[in-house]
Amino acid sequence: MTQRVEEAELPLDRDIFLRKLLRELSGTLEDIVGIEAAEGYISTVGSKIGGWIDESYREALG
Repeated sequence: MTQRVEEAELPLDRDIFLRKLLRELSGTLEDIVGIEAAEGYISTVGSKIGGWIDESYREALG
């Protein structure tokens, strides 16, 4: 008997997916450009995300 895709029990959720995606992206970036350049890129992205979160809180709290 074949199971339908909708019935498959996979241990995936949004959090697990995003964590795996980030690990793979950062690992691939490190492999391609080297660890120092990858650290710079990741630091820049982290800073931009931090700024976005900060701005979101400032707007929400007035």
